[in-house]
Amino acid sequence: MRKEFRDLASLAEAREVAQELTPEPTVEEVDIEDAGGMVLAETLRSPKDVPGFDRSKMDGYALQAEDTYDADEESPAELELAGSVSAGETPDLSVSTGVAVGIATGAPIPEGADAVVPVERTEAEDDVVLVRTSLAPGDHVMYAGSDVAAGERALSSGTLLTQREIGLAAATGRAKLPVYRQPKVAVVSTGDELVRPPGVLDSGQIHDSNTYSVAAAVESAGGEARIYPHVGDDYGRMVEVIAEAAAECDLVLSSGSTSASDEDVVYRVVEDEGSLLLHGVSLKPGRPTVFGSVDETSFVGLPGNPISALSVYRMFVEGMIREAAGLPREPETRTVDASFAAEVRTEGGRTRILPVGMVEDGSGDLLAYSVDRGSGATTSLTLADGYVTVESETNYVDRGEPVEVSVFADGSPPSVLGAGEADAAVASALEVVDSRWLDVSSREAARRLRDGVVDVAVVALSSEDLDSLGVSSYSRHSSYRRLVGFAGDPEDAEVYGVVPEGYGLRGWFEDEVSTDADVRVYRSEEGAYNAAEDGEVDAAAVGADVVPKDGAFEQRGWLDVDLLVADDRRTKSGVQQMLAAVDPDESDGFEGLQVPGDIGDDTG
Repeated sequence: MRKEFRDLASLAEAREVAQELTPEPTVEEVDIEDAGGMVLAETLRSPKDVPGFDRSKMDGYALQAEDTYDADEESPAELELAGSVSAGETPDLSVSTGVAVGIATGAPIPEGADAVVPVERTEAEDDVVLVRTSLAPGDHVMYAGSDVAAGERALSSGTLLTQREIGLAAATGRAKLPVYRQPKVAVVSTGDELVRPPGVLDSGQIHDSNTYSVAAAVESAGGEARIYPHVGDDYGRMVEVIAEAAAECDLVLSSGSTSASDEDVVYRVVEDEGSLLLHGVSLKPGRPTVFGSVDETSFVGLPGNPISALSVYRMFVEGMIREAAGLPREPETRTVDASFAAEVRTEGGRTRILPVGMVEDGSGDLLAYSVDRGSGATTSLTLADGYVTVESETNYVDRGEPVEVSVFADGSPPSVLGAGEADAAVASALEVVDSRWLDVSSREAARRLRDGVVDVAVVALSSEDLDSLGVSSYSRHSSYRRLVGFAGDPEDAEVYGVVPEGYGLRGWFEDEVSTDADVRVYRSEEGAYNAAEDGEVDAAAVGADVVPKDGAFEQRGWLDVDLLVADDRRTKSGVQQMLAAVDPDESDGFEGLQVPGDIGDDTG
């Protein structure tokens, strides 16, 4: 029987349930070499002084500072050399007035000495040392307990143990450390349509990405991810795997099969085998989220779409794992103020987690633009620098509206943001700078240039086309021609592979081919080319630069392409670097690296 969503839980209600299901932190003692990345559960006090003796900070000579008060380059102090001290040995000599002792970095300061002169400020001759600088007592000496004194707090409870803290703990003599145990988190993926890579896909199947992205997120939050076998939509098998995971772990995360359709059975497993606390959150993406428990083990069912799964994880689950691992529930997040580069419609009624990229305009102000390709698109987050939370009562965000961007740890605006029909020539120019490219059609690239989203756009459009789209305030930096033609056999072809409308290549194809043959649309030229290679289509309209060296290609003409620059972005340093890498002769243009193999250089 199909179960429909009824009253969706608010974000506040979902957060309360997530807090209730958070596993309790537990403490264990581990060997110091295994403690990296864990959280110290108790305050660590040093049982001894660190260092345990006065030691030299550098190679030089231990002496009495008073002997050098009048010394300088012209009038050095002349001291008697009375031996030396190496690191790791106990000095069997002492220093008196007029005497110096050679000393190595880390060696104990001999009795009577109160300073060390660096060796480069001295000159030794036989049993005499000339000191060419004045010193004060304590110069270049690390006193006993100056790092950590006996009884002093060395590390506080709750400290994340990195290589620095591990080194300090070892310096105090600790071989084991009390830490919060990393919570064991089961990761279970469901759905008949999924295949674990590198498995072969049947029609209608896709590779499972959630298992690995969620497991990586668990590890980043301080948990220990345990990946369980993939299960389809079979109720019995799902019960077995979830029960096994619940018996072995502190938290079970599933992805997929959480909706209210007949095939989505996760919520029924939790309802029948445990306790279903919540099914459905007023969140987009992420509505069909499940909260509950199985065998008294906390359970969260993430949606199957990759963006939905990671959005729900970030919103609710990350804090659960962090708290169980002894970390603050909310990670330190960096937020920046920006304004939207273009209007975004958000369909009010549910809180929206909107992945965004960022770019600086010509004045250095930060703009945010949506990179949302739908909850099923794994590339949305790889293109994002952060996200914006849009409240449920908001139907759209207007261009120029100020927003707060929660920035990912590695998120930052690129030096150059471009869009359009990039090929080998443009790709080479982009390699000289920190760039990001939005692979969209010429028409979409022109719109983004018009809206102030991108710095540069590569388009195969006429001036009349640009005018009709309302594109202004730009300059044409370079023009070049792209060699185009067909992969496969275009003669008497019954099925052609082409790119979507809005691409310059699609317009060229429609002008070149007047036929009633079927047309299959592919997201990219590479996809159309592969279809021709695999025999799915008789011929594919592609540019020469997508054809492998030994691939079949029949050249038919040239496509005129322009590199356009937003007027207010031309002075950006990254844009300047990119343009310098492009042929500067705008009148002649350039052809770029367009010809594969030994295809001739016909000028068309």
